[in-house]
Amino acid sequence: MKIKQKIGIICPVYNEAENIEIFFNEFTNIFKKNETGFEHEFLFLDNDSEDDSFQIMRRLVEENENVFALRYTSNFGVMKSIYTGILNAPADWAALAVFDCDLQDPPELVLNLLSEWRNGTKIVFGSRAKRQEGFLYKVLRKAYKRIETAMVGRARKVESGAWLIDRRVIDEIIDRDYFYPYLAGMIEDLGFKTKGIVYNRRARLRGGTKFNLVRYFKYAIDGLLDGSTLPLRFSFFCSLAIAFLAVSLSVYFIVLKFILGKEFQEGVVAIIVLILLNFAFNFLFLGIIGEYIGRIKTSHS
Repeated sequence: MKIKQKIGIICPVYNEAENIEIFFNEFTNIFKKNETGFEHEFLFLDNDSEDDSFQIMRRLVEENENVFALRYTSNFGVMKSIYTGILNAPADWAALAVFDCDLQDPPELVLNLLSEWRNGTKIVFGSRAKRQEGFLYKVLRKAYKRIETAMVGRARKVESGAWLIDRRVIDEIIDRDYFYPYLAGMIEDLGFKTKGIVYNRRARLRGGTKFNLVRYFKYAIDGLLDGSTLPLRFSFFCSLAIAFLAVSLSVYFIVLKFILGKEFQEGVVAIIVLILLNFAFNFLFLGIIGEYIGRIKTSHS
């Protein structure tokens, strides 16, 4: 008798009491109604919810052998919870899918992700064709993609919605033992075969979003800094420019004093030159240190 492979479904949760059971039932029905050929298990990750979310998870764990739950002592954020969920993925999972509990990413999408994974793709992600979001968010998202392309050298494809990763990817993340705040970008940068499945994102029906403009902005900064050393390179050239300007001003004051005979109070020129040279060396060495930090980051990635 052939043993079925196990697929894990990771779900980060924060104050989603209205959605947890519906999430569990919808995914369970999908696997029952469709002959996927896989067993499935759930791993709910509670970010110290303030409502009844964890009580509902605990009941599901007690009533179902294929449900597990972790609760964090604080709300460490959705990306950190997903990362620790990956680290705690059971060894017998052949792959794991990540879905948000709000059900805006349709549960039936998991069938398309599994189908593409069967074809040998190690990282399969949902590529959102349409989003239910305001005009401001759309403008900011397009602007971010343009900035990301300029800084990273390419537009990253993997989004932070729904994805499925192979066991090899899971093991690679565990072996790295290092958390990147922009988790979706880090997973894509691992270099495995990747493909997106286009779908339409649904509107949230129950509860409110936990992401506001400030959190999106912080996440965008994480994505840009994690994926590029361009800010460090920019600071290096700024340091060179400031150092050159300081040395040039030092030479200027020396020429004024000793060649053109300009009168200054005693000791003024010496003080100015020493201060400017101090600035020059400080900024030069800071720029060099930044370059080495960038190289360390690149080699670590």
